[in-house]
Order: sequence, then structure tokens, then C-alpha cells
Amino acid sequence: MDVKNFLPIVILFASLVQLGYSQDVPVYSQKLTNSFLYNPSVAGNTLGSATLSYRQQWAGVEGSPRTLFFSIHTPFAKHRFGTGFNVYQEKSGVTDNLFASGAFAYHLRFTDDNMLSMGVSVEYLNTKIDYMAVDVIDGNDDLLNGNQPNANAVDFSFGLNYSSKYFKVGASANRLGSLVGLSDSTSQFSQFYSGFLNLTLPLAGERDLLEPIVYLRKFANGTHQIDGGLYYTYKNVLTLGGSYRTGGAIGLTAAVRINKNLLIGYSREILSGD
Repeated sequence: MDVKNFLPIVILFASLVQLGYSQDVPVYSQKLTNSFLYNPSVAGNTLGSATLSYRQQWAGVEGSPRTLFFSIHTPFAKHRFGTGFNVYQEKSGVTDNLFASGAFAYHLRFTDDNMLSMGVSVEYLNTKIDYMAVDVIDGNDDLLNGNQPNANAVDFSFGLNYSSKYFKVGASANRLGSLVGLSDSTSQFSQFYSGFLNLTLPLAGERDLLEPIVYLRKFANGTHQIDGGLYYTYKNVLTLGGSYRTGGAIGLTAAVRINKNLLIGYSREILSGD
């Protein structure tokens, strides 16, 4: 199989304002950023895609977090397997965060429209503090003389998803290393669980598409997040939609398909809560 013939490249530039979690995988509510970041079973369960995203949080605030994210995945062996990787780098004040993951998935196809996918990913996480960017009283402090601490972690995640013509549903368990002693259970890179349900409702003789989407994330500290979104695609060209996340985050999204292989979008999130 020639991957070039089956890999529609979806380049996404997203500039958005949203509540994020420092030193952890970023929280993306928007539909446009693929769910492969959280669920490794998504790798190669379509024709494949590539996503490039730029995010700025807390617009207008000096030193606010900025994230660059790249993701790519593709099927192989007649769509029986899938593989891909994610990488993102975040600069937040004096903190630099780096996350990279590689995934492998197996796809069990029942019919042309029904498929069960299972996947696993291996992840590397690093966070460090740039003391040169800190305003200090004692410039001769030993902590400032090249002894910049780094926090590193290697971890893995597991995911499942089932897709049909009219819906997709999936769940994943992330950061499982602490359960098998691979990482410290007190690590700042804590485990979390996520799930999603994406309905696909054809309209106007299947020319248009209505997509209700629900995401659920549960973190190791007991907190959880629920996202709900509704998106409308007109003639596979223009997508408009919105979402709401617990905590008062309201998201608005617009995207335009330039051609068969290229989609460009913009999302903005506004915090309405305290």
C-alpha cells in the first residue's frame, strides 16, 4: 500500500484561549484537534491524518502558556494496523514542558462500517525550570548556577474504540506506569481516564453533517471534566460549532476545508466561571 495515496493531510492552525494544566497533557475540548492525543486506538482507524496546532492561553497576559502541537497517524497492512506519534512543547512562564508519544493499534473490522480498535502508546514527559528567566534577589545562589532541575517520566496508555457509520465511542486509561511500578505514583504526571461519544447525523440527503460530541475526563485526584459540543458541517466545506466544559469554559469553532486533504480552523475559549 502506498501511504501517500491514503494519507489525507489535515493541517490545523488553532489559536485559542483555554484553561490548561501545567506540566501535563494539554486539555483540548475542540473537535478539530484529533483525539489520538488521548486514545492510542485511534491510530490508523481512518485514512490517517496530520494535525498541526498552535495554542495561546490567557491572551494578553505576559508569560502566558503557549503550546505547539504536532500529531500524525496512518494505517498499514490493509488497514489492519495503525501507528503514529504525538509531540507537543509548552512554554509557560519559567517552565518548559515536552511530551512525546508513539502508538500502535490493531483494528478488527466486522463490516465496511463497523470496526473495533485497540491500541497502546509509550510516552515520554519532561518538565524543567529556566532559572535564567526568574527575577532573583541573590544572583549567586547555587540553584542558579546551571543546576536546573528536570522532571522526567516514561509511561504508557491503553485505549479502545468502536466506530460505525453513525457513531464512535471510545475510552482510554492514561499514565498507567504507576500501577506496574514504572513510575512513581506521586509523580506530577498523574494517571487519568477519558472517554468520548461522537454521533454522526447526516442531513440534507447526507450533504451536511450534524455532530454532537461528549468527552469525559477523570483525574487521579478525583476531579473530573465533562465537555459537550455540537458541530455542523455544510457540504463538507464549512464547519461551525460550540462547546461547554465544566468550570465555565465556552468554546467557539470555525473551520474551512480548502481541498480534499486540507482543513484550516480557529477556536477560541472564554472562561465564564469564577
